Amino acid sequence: MKIYKTLQDTADQYNVEPEKLRELIDQGDVRAGMLGDELIVLEDDIRTYVAERDVPREQFKHLEGVEIGIGEAAIKYRFNTVTISDWVRRGKVRFIRQQGKRKLINEADVAYARALADIKGMRSGRPLFGRGRKEKR
Repeated sequence: MKIYKTLQDTADQYNVEPEKLRELIDQGDVRAGMLGDELIVLEDDIRTYVAERDVPREQFKHLEGVEIGIGEAAIKYRFNTVTISDWVRRGKVRFIRQQGKRKLINEADVAYARALADIKGMRSGRPLFGRGRKEKR
């Protein structure tokens, strides 16, 4: 179920300035609508923004360039292999090289995704990464 909240309630709850919320809406990163004369925003989109804002990639720099297989990453970081493969295809997780039939990916990207999922409260069927935004590395 999609949950929408008023702009001001969202700003207060997630500690995001209302002007920043409007900017995210204008950029298409946060879905919004009108309910009467009140602007409402989709809570899942705000959670994604806040998680990405609050989890610095630098905390995973020790894993940057460390090769890990998709299956191993799925077990270690508690993701589905199909999900990780999709992230690789979409460029959210970097592919490093092929070793026989095994695809080796960047462990830092998967560790970052796990941190985002833990903060966001990721549930099956919900997108983890922002809507169409390029990941910042």
